[in-house]
Amino acid sequence: MTTHPLPADLEEQLQAHERWLNSRGSAGHRLRLPQADLHELDLSNRLLSFAQLRHCNLSGANLCDSWLTAADLTGSQLQGAELSYAHAEGACFDQASLDEANLVKADCSCARLRQAHLRRLHGLRVNLIEADLQAADLSEARLRGALLSSACLEAANLRGANLQQALLTGAILTCADLTGARLGSASLLGARDLDTVQADWIDISEDDGPPCSSTARRPAAGCSRLPSPAPRSPPANSCSKPASPRRKSPPSCRLTGTPASPPSPSSSTASRPPSRTAPTGWASPPSSSTSSMPRSAPPPPTPIPALPGSRPSYASKACSPRPSWAPCSPSATPSPTATTALPSSTSSCPRP
Repeated sequence: MTTHPLPADLEEQLQAHERWLNSRGSAGHRLRLPQADLHELDLSNRLLSFAQLRHCNLSGANLCDSWLTAADLTGSQLQGAELSYAHAEGACFDQASLDEANLVKADCSCARLRQAHLRRLHGLRVNLIEADLQAADLSEARLRGALLSSACLEAANLRGANLQQALLTGAILTCADLTGARLGSASLLGARDLDTVQADWIDISEDDGPPCSSTARRPAAGCSRLPSPAPRSPPANSCSKPASPRRKSPPSCRLTGTPASPPSPSSSTASRPPSRTAPTGWASPPSSSTSSMPRSAPPPPTPIPALPGSRPSYASKACSPRPSWAPCSPSATPSPTATTALPSSTSSCPRP
């Protein structure tokens, strides 16, 4: 960056302004240079607080680490100016042009930048807390890690701006244009009027390369959103639903000619497919429908021997169990014609 030394008369005015600041107005005088040509001058580390520099030409000037607190730079030309580490708290840059200016780590808190041109601005970690950027043009500005808490970005143009890791807590984004802006790791906690933001797509990636493709684009609501394209109607000679492929039946299920009538029960054995032949030495199991062998009777139950000193059980007798109406005496046989009284509850005959 090429700069030129200050003229002698400008040096005297700057010194008088410094005395005015140090004496709080009792000595010296305030710097007033409206529409002055100060381009490519070295004004670094200078005290320019409360200076009147309206509509001045400061393009390419070196204002690095200078003090511009509450200075009036309305409508000034600052294209490509060096303002890194500058102290511009409360300064007025309304309608000023700062295209491609360098504001790396500059302090512009509470500054006024209404309708200012900040295209392709270098603003790494610039402090814009509570700054007024209403209707400012910040297209393609590099504001990575910028502090924009409670800043007014109403109707601001942020198309293609890099706002990665920026702090937008409580910022006013009424009708701001964020189309193509990069917001990876940006904080929008408490941001206001997000439902009015205009954005066709935004980039939420965190890399430093070019903007990602449309696969990572995310739409956002906007106050003047572009109309969504109408759905395409299918051609007149085509079906709206693709025809499903016809499933082919297996060869065994194909029918040829006239279908036959259902088989009768008598012809079930004739229509049955031939059984497989068992290998040699294997016994074929008898078929339940063709076997004529009679079933053998089950063997009689084996009597259980009675233990010495125990009463015989009914299982050890070949006869059927004694009925519950049998008399107490085992030798007495009830007559088929006589009626036998049932034993009372006080009988000593044990019940089976």
